Amino acid sequence: MLKAKEQGENAFPTSVAQSLQIINRFLNNFPPEEIKRCTWDLIVYAFGSEDANGLTHLERSNLLFFYEQLNKVCDALVMVDERLMPLFAEEE
Repeated sequence: MLKAKEQGENAFPTSVAQSLQIINRFLNNFPPEEIKRCTWDLIVYAFGSEDANGLTHLERSNLLFFYEQLNKVCDALVMVDERLMPLFAEEE
């Protein structure tokens, strides 16, 4: 089991297996297509709300960049789940 290098009062030491379980549960509930749809809906809502009128071009650009990067992270999590999850046995 891996341990956090430093354990301050705010540290949450989590094993790799526990992290993979969290990823796996998330992806079982929200497949990649659903994640992309939800994040796109959030972007559309954010840009369509009255609050968006006050956003600068940079802020709008940052929102779109965040959307793109979040979807890339989710794609990476799918790869991690598919490749690493089989290496860990389920605890009984």
